[in-house]
Amino acid sequence: MAAKPSPRRKASLGVQVVSAFCPVCGHSIPEKRATEHIEGKTSETQDYFDSIEWRDDQPFGMARTAAGPNSFTDWHYLNPEDAPELYDALRQRVIDAVKLWIKRGWIQKEELG
Repeated sequence: MAAKPSPRRKASLGVQVVSAFCPVCGHSIPEKRATEHIEGKTSETQDYFDSIEWRDDQPFGMARTAAGPNSFTDWHYLNPEDAPELYDALRQRVIDAVKLWIKRGWIQKEELG
């Protein structure tokens, strides 16, 4: 059964949405991201990765405590040693993703610095 469009927004029929699969997590990443909605329709878009802030000082992760529906307390950042099993799994996925892209010719070893 096909998914139904969200009742909050009307689908833009005939508009092609281009996405790529993340080689680490498998989620699809759209080429464009809606940035503004007027009367339930997308009116403004921008390149997806331009809409995400890149930070060299981004921490490894975060932890928080559930405090009810859609509510969390005790937010704090994590270093890899704070969550070693998660770090090991994510590290291996990143390595496997890079190896796969090299094997497929989508990136070159020399690009990795």
